[in-house]
Formats: sequence, C-alpha cells, structure tokens
Amino acid sequence: MAVRLKISDPVIIAQGPRYKDVGWGEFQFPLLGDRAEDGAIYASVQITEDSGEAYGARLGRAFFISKDEGEHWEALPKEEWAAASMRQAMRLPNGERIKLDSAPIVRVAPENLPAPASVLYGPESGRDRVLYRASDIPDSLVHKGWYVDRYDPKTGEMSREQAKLDWPNMCIGGGRDYLFSPWPIGRMRLSPDGTLFHTHYGRGLYPENSAPDLFFQQYYFKSEDAAHSWSLVCTIPFVPDVRKMPRAYFAEGFCEADVAFMPDGSIFTLLRTGYSLDMQFPMYYARSTDGGKSFSEPQIFDRLGVWPTLCSLSCGVTLASYGRPGFFIRATDARDGLVWDDPIELLSTEVKPDAREIPPCPGESRAPFEWRSGCGYSDMIPLDAHSALLVYTDFYVPDENGENRKTLLCRKIAVEE
Repeated sequence: MAVRLKISDPVIIAQGPRYKDVGWGEFQFPLLGDRAEDGAIYASVQITEDSGEAYGARLGRAFFISKDEGEHWEALPKEEWAAASMRQAMRLPNGERIKLDSAPIVRVAPENLPAPASVLYGPESGRDRVLYRASDIPDSLVHKGWYVDRYDPKTGEMSREQAKLDWPNMCIGGGRDYLFSPWPIGRMRLSPDGTLFHTHYGRGLYPENSAPDLFFQQYYFKSEDAAHSWSLVCTIPFVPDVRKMPRAYFAEGFCEADVAFMPDGSIFTLLRTGYSLDMQFPMYYARSTDGGKSFSEPQIFDRLGVWPTLCSLSCGVTLASYGRPGFFIRATDARDGLVWDDPIELLSTEVKPDAREIPPCPGESRAPFEWRSGCGYSDMIPLDAHSALLVYTDFYVPDENGENRKTLLCRKIAVEE
C-alpha cells in the first residue's frame, strides 16, 4: 500500500549569494543534527568553496537555529558556530555528543614522501590523483585515522582525540608535496543496538588484489566503543558493466552512501554512482542481513541521485531524499525496504531559462547548467514517530529585489494515517 505523505510548503531558513557571483560550493551542502537538549534544531550550510584545501577548515559552516520545529529560523552569530556544531552533533546513548572531523592538508617535503601506490589522472581536476599506502608513510608525518570531537552537555567540556582506524590496505591521498589527513567523508549513523556506522568513500586499491582503482569505492566502518576506534567491515567496489550501465566507464564509482536500519533488522544503503553535465548516472541500493559485514549486489534505485539521505521513522516508514538535477522524496513502509513508492518531485529537473546566460565561475571549466537549480544534497531528521524535517537548497528563490539567490529551505514531511 502506498504511503500517504503530507509535505508542507517550503520555509526559508536563509538566503545566500547569487550563483553567478560565487559559483559552485559556497552556501550549499546543507546538514541537520540531532536535537539539542532543550529541543532546538540546528541547520548548517557550507560557506567555503568545494575543494580539498577547504576540507577541515574551522568555521567552514554557518549555523541557524529553530525552536519551533522548523517553522522559524534565526541565524547564529559567527562566534557561536563552533559551539553550535557540537550542540547538534550526534548524541550517544550515554548523552555524550560526537562528530568526526579531519585536519587541513599537511605540507611535506617531496623527499620525505614514499613512492606512490597509484598515480591516475583526474579529468575533473586536471591533475594527477596520487595515493600513498598508509603503511609506507611515517606516523610522524600525518595522523592515519580520524579526529573525534566530544562534547559533554552536562559539564560543557569539549575535547578532541585521534581515533584509531583499522583499515587494511588503507591509502592516503595527496600530491607531490602534501598529504590529506584521512577525511571521514560520509554519514555517521547510530544503530538500534548502539553501534556506530560510518559510510566513507574514496579511491584506493581494489580489495581483492590491491590493484589501483580508477573508481570510488564505498566503505562501511563500524565502532562499538563510542567512536574511540573504527574498523572497516565491508567494501563495495565499483566494477563497470556497460550491460547494466551504458556509460559505466564515465562513472565516479560507488560513493556518498547512507544507511537505514530497517524494521526487519536489515541495513538498507543507497549509493551515488556519478554526475556529469552531459549524462546522468543511476543511484543504486543494496541490503545487508548480517549487520553490515556484506551487502547484496547493488541494484538501480532511480535514474539519478547524489548524496542520498535516508530517515527511518518509528511508525515503520523510511524516507529517502535525493536529486540533481531536480530534487525528490520517496517513501516505503516495506520492512525490508525492497519496494518503494514513486518519487515525489520537489524541484524540477528542467534547466532554468537563464542558466546558459551565466558564464562559468572561477574553477569551472564550463558552465554546469543543470547544477544551477540546486546542489541536490539534503538532510533529514525525525520530528516524531510520523514526521521528519527535511533541508535542501534551491538556487532560484528570489529575494526582496527579485534576484535569485542560493537558498536554504526546509519542509516537514508527515506520514498520514
């Protein structure tokens, strides 16, 4: 039976610059967090460019607060952003709040770097992608794990630790004179039994024979000690098959996954495969029945989708949001997540009339027309047993002067009886 959803009108959280002024990266990639102890909800948006040099930057996200379930929002002053990022961080069963983080790039003298494990040309950047085996890099050069920020709401104390990372065949990205501290890109989720899962992706070495992999691989990590240490439990490598995906060799690979813990005890995951101005790549799904140690062979979920978000409600309904181009919401009440209702369009996939009139912005090789309606990224959190709050971006919301600006929006998604 189809799930009946009531979707509220969009509420403007905040408006940013015009796309034509800043291009891709700034004022997009929205996130929500767990509710604060007083019930407040925080939303944030990236305010830096979309580049490796910006990853790990302090105060790279602007924060907004709602004290009435997302009906109204207030921008927080910059001096409160760091505290807000922890007040809305994931809440563990013991009340502690945590978030994963990375450090900015580390400059290293070329003579101190080992021979790369892989050097492959990156057409999206025009530079070589250089990977080093973590085991070949001295521990003194870079931390080979993730950083974990911890916050105790009772005492107000905050600390940062270097979490251990058990990752066989781990690689560290970099260049000829720098390294990236391992960046925990992905989503962290708390399972019903208190185990933490993190969906990380990156290019690395093929798990079966250590061959350099041109495509992104999707990694699933688990922590059973409140994020003090993490272990790789499963990898889904992308093996191009033009019989299933005609443009498979142009794909990015499996990346940007999210997971949901389904009513039947299984784990459901959605995975991005790519995005290009000239072609679209399908989004896939897979299912695990052994706690994330293995997943079924990925199958197509929809014809498009980047950075999908999953949200499980205690009423038994699971929601998914994704887009680019356009933006969509889907629902299922199937206990295993194998049957979903048709997607509901919240933003059109049509290219905007004036998109081709805007010249490429700095860092863009050509004008990405389809990106200009919105970044396609989103986030959701449950409000109660039957509803969730959704945040996403629309780059074509006019301001008081009629100028279209990058805009952070929210909507309430309610399951009707």
